Amino acid sequence: MKEFFEFCMYPIKKALWAPAAVFIFYVSVIHLGLSDVVPEWWDIPVHFLGGVTICYLFWTASKAPHAVKFLGQHTRFSLFVLLVALTALAAVLWEIAEWVDDALSNREAQVTVADTICDMFMGLVGGAVVALRAAIKHT
Repeated sequence: MKEFFEFCMYPIKKALWAPAAVFIFYVSVIHLGLSDVVPEWWDIPVHFLGGVTICYLFWTASKAPHAVKFLGQHTRFSLFVLLVALTALAAVLWEIAEWVDDALSNREAQVTVADTICDMFMGLVGGAVVALRAAIKHT
């Protein structure tokens, strides 16, 4: 149990600040009514940065103490696939959260299906950039 706790706390201590900053910015814009101030296309780089930062969090977890015990030993390719897959999962869960928020608050974060797909794609591209860097640096 102690090993699992150390494994979980490592990325929280080292990297949670990054996705938390993107999340706080995004929620601030949406819920404080600042969407009138920022350009209409603002969510494209935000979703890209979301993918970058969440993938960074997962990459940090892959370097945590006891990571091999909980995640297994990885080749460069398998690490890339794992990081992209976890980023994709996070992107889908994010879009579901936006959908729920829209339904409960009558906001329109998800204007069209194309917008939602673009958001997920940008998150994946951001995550793939970090995953590629992680795979290159992997020993």
